Amino acid sequence: MGKKKILVDLNKKIIENYKAKLKKERKRDITTTNNYIKNVIAFLNWLWKKDYISDDLKKYLKKDREIDKDVIALNENELKILETTNFEEIHLQNQIDIFLFGCYTALSIGDIKKVNKEMIDLDMLT
Repeated sequence: MGKKKILVDLNKKIIENYKAKLKKERKRDITTTNNYIKNVIAFLNWLWKKDYISDDLKKYLKKDREIDKDVIALNENELKILETTNFEEIHLQNQIDIFLFGCYTALSIGDIKKVNKEMIDLDMLT
């Protein structure tokens, strides 16, 4: 049985041009660019394993080295300031409350969005 190449136009030059375009834009953080590249690499790997492309094109698409960033964290005093400040605008107060909830529970924003009243039992999150 012959190979089932359906993406014959996808080649090294197209992949290299894509990476050059991502680098040229640089409006986004390098981490975001690397996430784009990671997703394309995963797709190219899938195409290669399924035998849809004739060249292992992911070898032409490498992530850039990311710059080490300082970790910024609030200290106890800064958290207390946020706790004790009452914002007149209810929307802003809600955002601060959600932020503090995340700080004290170490839940991600995705997990915080899933929290509901039924998950609280005797002041404990279950």
